[in-house]
Amino acid sequence: MVEQDGTLEAAEALVEETKATISESMVANTKRIADYELIIKQMNMYGMTRQDMDDMIADEMHPLLGGYYMLAMCILSDAQECIAVGLEDRARQYINRAKYVMRSWNEYDNNPKSDVGQTNQTI
Repeated sequence: MVEQDGTLEAAEALVEETKATISESMVANTKRIADYELIIKQMNMYGMTRQDMDDMIADEMHPLLGGYYMLAMCILSDAQECIAVGLEDRARQYINRAKYVMRSWNEYDNNPKSDVGQTNQTI
């Protein structure tokens, strides 16, 4: 093939640049799909995203609002109300939210070695 003023090298460089761009785009799209699937899973499990729950927990940590224990009890009360009116799937989501709050106790509680919520403890 006859080269004219380096056009072959320029074309090959453009092909490589395009491959890299396509590869980066595919990685970004794969990440977006994984993020979307995670959000869908969280919405099915909790009725909200984990970020929303973390924000809810942060709001409850202000003085006089009761903290984790009161938040979990309120969420469980909401679950009871859902059960009473026949909203079983919504009740399941509320119970999952309460469990998420309980798991958070160890991360934020004043007693980081607390065994709260652990079921496999030997006596």
